[in-house]
Amino acid sequence: MSTAVFISFFLLGLVLIERGGFPDGVAGSGTAPFAVTTFGAILTRNLFIAILCFIGGPAIGIMTVPLLAYNGAVLGAIVVYGLEYGLSPLGVALTLVPHAPIEIAGFLFAASAGLRLPYELLRYLRRDREYPLDRSVVTEITCLFALGLGLVVLAAVLETTVTAWVTTWLVG
Repeated sequence: MSTAVFISFFLLGLVLIERGGFPDGVAGSGTAPFAVTTFGAILTRNLFIAILCFIGGPAIGIMTVPLLAYNGAVLGAIVVYGLEYGLSPLGVALTLVPHAPIEIAGFLFAASAGLRLPYELLRYLRRDREYPLDRSVVTEITCLFALGLGLVVLAAVLETTVTAWVTTWLVG
């Protein structure tokens, strides 16, 4: 479900930005796309998003789904901005591929970990489980969340090194 939300809103972001759907200041509008910022800023922002995706899960995704949707739409907007900025489709891909798949996977793992809690509670309420949570479920949720956070950290390192170098090489 998390992946479907993200991909759907990525496509929506492509369409909205083409029609001027994002206001100034949102998703980098009015500035050069792919503006490189500091490791600390990128890491803080992305860890915050991953944690909110996890925390929003027990509330049946009330926070998780909008966060994934917004981030998918922003990624779609960044692709369009890159093309409008004059980068080729290959150039846009080269500025995203070093870090974006890892970052997105981190968000999705964190979201999946959070959404696992209401899923297990629902199973318990339907009498499919004897207990709402057991050690194996807690271990799985913890591993998913830790993996998500680890991927977000790795993506921040790649974004401020590899992606920054590729962007400088492409844009100047």
